[in-house]
Amino acid sequence: MPGHLRWWTIAVLLGWALSFSACAVLSPLLAPLTPAAAPTGALTEPPATPSSPAVTPTATALAADVTPVRTPTATPLPGPRLDPALVRTYPLGAATGDWISFDVEPVLAAGYEAPYTVTLALPDGQTLSSPVSSVGFDRQPRARFIWAWNTTGLTGTQAFTVTLMAPPDAPSALPGADVLRVTLPLQAPETLLPPEPGVRWDMRATEGIRLHYLTGSAAERDLATLLPLAQGAYAEVAARFEVTTTTALDVYMLDRILGQGGYATSDWVAVSYTDRAYAPSELTLLLRHELTHRLDSAWGCDQLPSMIREGLAVWVAGGHYWPESLPRNAAALLQTGPYVPLQQLLDDFYLQQHEIGYLEAGALLAYIVEERGWEGMRQLCEAGAAASGEGTLRLASALTALGLPPLPELERDWLRWLQALHVTAEEGRVLQDGWLLMDTVRAYQSRYDPSAYFLTGILFDPAWGAERGITADFVRRPREARAIALELLLQMAQESLRADAPAEAERLAAAVQAALEPTASPPPEVTEMEALVAAVLSRGYEPYRVVCVADGVEVGQRAPGCVVYALDRADWPMKRVLWAVRGAEAASWSVVGPQLPY
Repeated sequence: MPGHLRWWTIAVLLGWALSFSACAVLSPLLAPLTPAAAPTGALTEPPATPSSPAVTPTATALAADVTPVRTPTATPLPGPRLDPALVRTYPLGAATGDWISFDVEPVLAAGYEAPYTVTLALPDGQTLSSPVSSVGFDRQPRARFIWAWNTTGLTGTQAFTVTLMAPPDAPSALPGADVLRVTLPLQAPETLLPPEPGVRWDMRATEGIRLHYLTGSAAERDLATLLPLAQGAYAEVAARFEVTTTTALDVYMLDRILGQGGYATSDWVAVSYTDRAYAPSELTLLLRHELTHRLDSAWGCDQLPSMIREGLAVWVAGGHYWPESLPRNAAALLQTGPYVPLQQLLDDFYLQQHEIGYLEAGALLAYIVEERGWEGMRQLCEAGAAASGEGTLRLASALTALGLPPLPELERDWLRWLQALHVTAEEGRVLQDGWLLMDTVRAYQSRYDPSAYFLTGILFDPAWGAERGITADFVRRPREARAIALELLLQMAQESLRADAPAEAERLAAAVQAALEPTASPPPEVTEMEALVAAVLSRGYEPYRVVCVADGVEVGQRAPGCVVYALDRADWPMKRVLWAVRGAEAASWSVVGPQLPY
């Protein structure tokens, strides 16, 4: 085909894909290649190859060698002991100049009460100690050292020793099980991917908001959009709680996904904003959710249990990840299951299935507002704040003050209200697919990016990080081809759900789940996507979204392919659009472009 026709064909395909990108889903283009599906007009450029070998991740964030100082017995010990797989360092891919954090989870007997201690002996002669306590949402015993070791001036592989110390009246670990020697390689800063190593914190102020962002990030690039969006979300939530203040509220935009995309304290709000967003949060809802946590103390809502606070944030936001009818989705949940009783949510909110817990809590708050109005919500919070005792007792007092029955009777009335709604089986299927997909997202984080997994990882304090000039934990994340491929497939599955294509979402989620099995070979969808990603990376671009034209669709007799939205690593974080066509053999791709600045 003449060159001008080849580029015209690609331009038409790009226009087709861009026009329908809002509802595009991954086509069978990434399924196994058969002779009938082979491209008929492969591009003249040879298939690209990865610029460097892919990194094979392990179940731990420690890119290091962890070995016992003394050889333990061959039989696994019940505890107390140190497990090499449960010693982690952050950030991923430690580099010279990083402040290193440590997470050590000793294996202890069930129901332990003795005050065990973990000690770190660092290469510079420092000795750090921390008691073992139930740290994190999962309440597992661990010793956590946040930004404890400054590696400025250090190079190469460093070694430190971890020791588990038992108090005199507690069982001691068997010889060889209480001490580990850990080696941690430090990469040179100049080998880091953009926006590192020159990234730093910066800030822009607008009415009611100080927006903190990382230089060279998507947030800095999109400031003109983010500032009014954040200010508008703040104005909405502040009006809800009748908050007037002359002190601006601090919002930190993070350049990686942490948790489900946001977290907050009474002092600040942190929100993930990155181009390859494999978690499904719609930014306006996410801001409203986290800002509710920051401002609900105006009414005393911060004194109520997590079930009420999270439900309130979901209701004020208008949905959990995207706009939704909370009552309808909760009614669909009752049809599909599994339903979590409210008392169980009240006792251990964060240990329940995440999406189910947040949906039930939000729908319960919708019912309370339906029954008592928004002013009733204020009365509930104020009564709970005025009561004494822990959160459950405060809630009981607040329900009584509002004229509502105790929680068991309230739950029965609420369930009757939900059951009166008529929902379809398809609504239940999409709902179930959504939370199963998010479970897959968290499984990916646990395997590839452990600090991002909210139950066991570290939700780092961005205000403290900005004060100390620490950026790595807010920007560094998996960037190898396999990890990028899995994130793209997760993103495609999210888009499929939003486009009412649950079967496609299920297929993609199943492919990612299969790839996360430690001993399994990756399925064809993952193999093909990883090859596509490697081809794009070899050209100096990093893909953040892929939209594929379905097999059998040809424009100008050109074989189908994929539009690749990518970031230019040489001009980070500028967006580019490329075109990828699969070669005649499996897992081979040709990439042309960029066609258009974007």
